[in-house]
Amino acid sequence: YPDILSNCREANIAAKQHGVIPSVVPIAKAMGAKITTHFHSRVTHILCEFRKAESARLLISADTIEESNLDDVLISSSNLLKELEKFIRDNPSAKLVVLSPQWIRDSWESHEQSPV
Repeated sequence: YPDILSNCREANIAAKQHGVIPSVVPIAKAMGAKITTHFHSRVTHILCEFRKAESARLLISADTIEESNLDDVLISSSNLLKELEKFIRDNPSAKLVVLSPQWIRDSWESHEQSPV
């Protein structure tokens, strides 16, 4: 299961107002994710709010870093975005998946509804 970077530390102000990211951390854990607040080489998924989509999943690779401005897509601190961009540039074959909190909820609901 993936190590998921939950940008709770950076999103504490928004979390106090909305509780969006922290509210799905227990769901992600129940789905088998290991949650960390520190970006490191084992992180494969990032939990982050998107600017224009409520439920979204975005693959970040060397190609997507060059083609898009992550600041236009993701609601996050500039420090995290810089770390992501640097990590991808330093590891061109790396791929990271950014998930919105609603995407986690939707996945959990579809998982709960699937037959055992």
